Amino acid sequence: EGNHHMRLVENERYVSMQLAILLANRSGPLSDIEWSNLWSAAQNVAQHFDASLEGPEQHLVVNQAQQLDALCANLDAVVSLVVRLEGPVNVQRVLNTLGEAGFLSYGRQMAWLADSGIPRFTVLFDGQAVEDVQSASVERLDLVLDVPNSPMDTQAFSRMASVGRDLAVRLGGQLLDEQGRVFSEQSDQQIDEQLYTMYQQLEEAGFVAGESRTARVFA
Repeated sequence: EGNHHMRLVENERYVSMQLAILLANRSGPLSDIEWSNLWSAAQNVAQHFDASLEGPEQHLVVNQAQQLDALCANLDAVVSLVVRLEGPVNVQRVLNTLGEAGFLSYGRQMAWLADSGIPRFTVLFDGQAVEDVQSASVERLDLVLDVPNSPMDTQAFSRMASVGRDLAVRLGGQLLDEQGRVFSEQSDQQIDEQLYTMYQQLEEAGFVAGESRTARVFA
């Protein structure tokens, strides 16, 4: 009847189906082999319904995937800070402290959430998500800001750094940069400006930071 549905609806009759293919993500661009496998799978579906299959030529798809991957590589950024504890600290104590500091559970992780419910940044326990921690203690917390997957913010980095300093005080540790050096508060504003420029570049390229469409590509 001329209607379009994102999902199958019972008691409706369909005359066509469209397949959307993700051309690139953080693992790289769609390859010619992957496209061939997808095409074969689509052919099997078409044959089952005695239907015809229409789609772009393989070389066009692969070229577009490579272009998208190159574009996104220049727009991608993940920034982290380390809270190095003076020694092993009981995991439950760390969890309690994170809760007091404002962290909430988000899937398999602990995250500092924006009002929209999207993580501004997450925390790793000795390099692991909270759900994967099996030891009774932890010696290091990593605060991770995933730029494409966090909402645009003029103070994205300084907000995370402020929370990191607070955790360091609460747990008895030091806030370090990614190279293991003591992190200076003087760098906050400069990094904020750099990240905000990246947020703007993402949006100009058609990827709004923190939205589900962006998350599919930057995953």
